[in-house]
Amino acid sequence: MDISIRADRVWGSLIGGAVGDSLGYPVEFDTLEDIYAKFGRKGIRSHVIINGVAQISDDTQMTIFTADAILQGLKNNSGDIVESCVECLRRGYQQWAAMQVEDYPLTSIDNPSLLSHVRELYENREPGRACITALLSGEKGSIKTPVNMSKGCGGVMRVAPIGLCFSAGTAPQLIGRIAAEAAAITHGHELGYITAAALACAVHELVNEEDTRVCDAIRHALSVCKELFPNGQHIEELTALISKAIELAQDDISDAEAIMQLGEGWVAEEALAIAVFCAIRYENDMEGAVVAAVNHGGDSDSTGAITGNIVGARVGYNHMPLHLIKKLELIELLKVYAQKLSEQRYRGV
Repeated sequence: MDISIRADRVWGSLIGGAVGDSLGYPVEFDTLEDIYAKFGRKGIRSHVIINGVAQISDDTQMTIFTADAILQGLKNNSGDIVESCVECLRRGYQQWAAMQVEDYPLTSIDNPSLLSHVRELYENREPGRACITALLSGEKGSIKTPVNMSKGCGGVMRVAPIGLCFSAGTAPQLIGRIAAEAAAITHGHELGYITAAALACAVHELVNEEDTRVCDAIRHALSVCKELFPNGQHIEELTALISKAIELAQDDISDAEAIMQLGEGWVAEEALAIAVFCAIRYENDMEGAVVAAVNHGGDSDSTGAITGNIVGARVGYNHMPLHLIKKLELIELLKVYAQKLSEQRYRGV
């Protein structure tokens, strides 16, 4: 793949996630009828602007910390790439959690990253209870030592940068392992971290393989997860739900009706399934995909964010409507990390 095409898709995935997140954030806790009452029978279709910006939620905040940490982990790698990356991710997430409960400037973390100087990242944007509780507990959650049994979507909604920084030829099993361990820092249930592995592997394939379709990337990602977790007790459950999402995307059914069959998105497998449905139905249409992904009575910002990650990796930044981007909160910071991720191209084995 041409380097410029890959870079455009990395930008599209990272910033597309923020687009979906910010579109869904104002209606995160609303029922579908509430959304219709506020925005009309077509639902919310454009950003709500507050203080001049389309505000991001904790989803994009944590995604930015993921990007910062994974880049640092690759830079610090001294042999065990998984251990290096996961340790940096743990420190990054702990810094984010500290910034959620402290005032600027941050003083409780030794040698914080430069993100500690971004005042907007101290804003409380409805962080997930599992994330905050696990990170402030001081425990070191991992796949082997679960910090809890949460399968909330807080693990999957933040891991796209892990798939974006590795170049073509990288073993997807490596990407999946890092993403799963990243999610397990805060979410100990199998479905809390296996879905994260699936998303990271899917976006990696989409940004590095020019002709890959979303459904193929998702299927390949699930096969990697089965290889990584051969004794997983819930992989078939995840696979069945994702298969249902793929089928619904090809059926003559409304977006809202299909999403109701997949769940509300508060838990990881439902959030990924809803995103897969929207990303396949609107594979080349970022606006259509994220609008569909947020108009339901569930975790609208997370389903919007994951959908944006997937479709952005497919269509690229330059094919996203400008009006979806220009008012995004922290857009310049997102562009900085999009560029860093696109330049990284680390090839792991």
